[in-house]
Amino acid sequence: LIWLNFALALAGYPSGQRGLTVNQVATPSKVRILLPPLPMDRDLLHLLDALHREGRAHDAEHEDRRQRLRNLEPETGALLNLLLRTYGVRSVLELGTSNGYSTIWLGEAVAANGGRLSSVERDPERAAQAARNLARAGLSEVVDLHVSDAALVLAQTPADSIDVVFLDAERAEYPAYWDDLVRILRRPGLL
Repeated sequence: LIWLNFALALAGYPSGQRGLTVNQVATPSKVRILLPPLPMDRDLLHLLDALHREGRAHDAEHEDRRQRLRNLEPETGALLNLLLRTYGVRSVLELGTSNGYSTIWLGEAVAANGGRLSSVERDPERAAQAARNLARAGLSEVVDLHVSDAALVLAQTPADSIDVVFLDAERAEYPAYWDDLVRILRRPGLL
């Protein structure tokens, strides 16, 4: 709790919104998860909620995991947003955009810090869906969306140029990315 209060203070949360004052998020199992209040636009939070619900409905209709959107959970998005804000992260590379749900969580934090986010998606239809969602979120000017193979983008990324890499692509390909991931991350960096 002490670390959380410190992190919230660094991220610019008003003192009345730290500590035990939290938002409750309903999860599919009807368990209530406590989150710190986020200094995010209410309309953006509503969009994220709608996208999360749409993603869960979409994924329930598809047995093949590669056809699913596989969005992260809202609690994970909120934590990533908090970490990026807290540490003043200005340069993020996301590998695996899908429909842009996680991209919005990351992009909002990077925008608040005056930075940029590059996101890579190999599926042109998913990238188009992400572009529409980023426009709805008002983040198109902050996010560079690449329709490409992650390995190609990694190979072209300058050394020591990225603060955080959010690795959310096909896991079987991760070992091949390792050398470039280490090369592009600034010290200290977060993968």
